[in-house]
Amino acid sequence: MKKISIIIPVYNVEAYLKDCIDSILMQSMQDYEIILVDDGSTDKSGNLCDEFASKRENIFAYHKENGGPSDARNYGIEKSNGEYIVFVDSDDYFDDCKILEKIVNASENGKYDIVAYCIKFYDAISGRLQEKQYYDESINDLPSLEKQLKYVISKDQMVISSCGYAVKRELIIKNDLFFEKGIVAEDTERTMRIFSCKPSIIFINEPAYCTRRGRPGSLSTEAANKNVSDLLYVIKKHSDIFKKTEDLLLNYMAYQYSVLCGILVKTEDNEFKKSILNDIIEYKWLLEYDLSPKVKKVKKAYKLLGIKNTIKLLGFYLKHRRKK
Repeated sequence: MKKISIIIPVYNVEAYLKDCIDSILMQSMQDYEIILVDDGSTDKSGNLCDEFASKRENIFAYHKENGGPSDARNYGIEKSNGEYIVFVDSDDYFDDCKILEKIVNASENGKYDIVAYCIKFYDAISGRLQEKQYYDESINDLPSLEKQLKYVISKDQMVISSCGYAVKRELIIKNDLFFEKGIVAEDTERTMRIFSCKPSIIFINEPAYCTRRGRPGSLSTEAANKNVSDLLYVIKKHSDIFKKTEDLLLNYMAYQYSVLCGILVKTEDNEFKKSILNDIIEYKWLLEYDLSPKVKKVKKAYKLLGIKNTIKLLGFYLKHRRKK
């Protein structure tokens, strides 16, 4: 068994895949396997996967019909053999050659179910790294998962991206923590199920994972609508579950609800907005769970302006911020 299985779903990323894999091959810790899942690529990505696999015994290339990122990740989980699983998107990369070593050291020989690390953002347009997020490692001294979650939610640092933590394969298999297929909010949906299992977690102050933003291409109306409808689906699904027990994670659902109100601006389909508005209004009660500083601000706006005007304000703010 390898210490870490690194699962990389691959779809039409021939321009970025080599940088991604090279950043892993440079790691100081070599007890890992790389699982490349070619999800029906139509460019040369599949050939690149085979090329890397032919040169390294710890790289495995699989090819399947296109099923989306969740399906490709699930396929990789099934093929994996590591104690921990790390997900890397095929256009992203590590900029620290010791990050895998640090993950293994932090895990203390498998003591923790999850090792969380930080993500920073590479702006493909400006060529700059942005928004470094650092954890205060004193969080590891807190006596329970509940107190840890309270802390990260109160700092708007909730672990949500599946690329932001290593997770024990055993935890995934035993609790059926595979990705839900067909939705674009799959990370949020799955992470809520993971934390519902009450895993042990350790945070390391290492912003070593770089995710690309601003890749060429624009979001179609259909894709923008799906972003909104899928996030609403996740919010409704988990909020209704958590509400029964007044779960702490309602505070994170409130954060996602605030995001949802803002991203409505991404769609210019007015009929779609009208069709979904009543559902959004129905869940405004989530704003009462305001442990997050951002939710506190949205709640204030809601109290002053009402939910419809708050949605307009958030949309204007996000649209303006993207133009900077």
